[in-house]
Amino acid sequence: MEITILRDGQWITSQPLEGLDMDKIISMMVGRSLNQRFPDRTNVPGETILEVRHLTSLRQPSIRDISFDLA
Repeated sequence: MEITILRDGQWITSQPLEGLDMDKIISMMVGRSLNQRFPDRTNVPGETILEVRHLTSLRQPSIRDISFDLA
């Protein structure tokens, strides 16, 4: 079985699938090595724009007493 890699609509390579791992395939697809597939992100919430407290629905399937802030 053979795999063909395209990047931005351009042909990059066609190679036998045997011997390729996910990191190598991703590297060929994006044009660089990826040290972290899902890098850590720092989340700094801003000002609260919506606050919901004790929300309960009347119909099934129901939710009961849910509270959250949206920032």
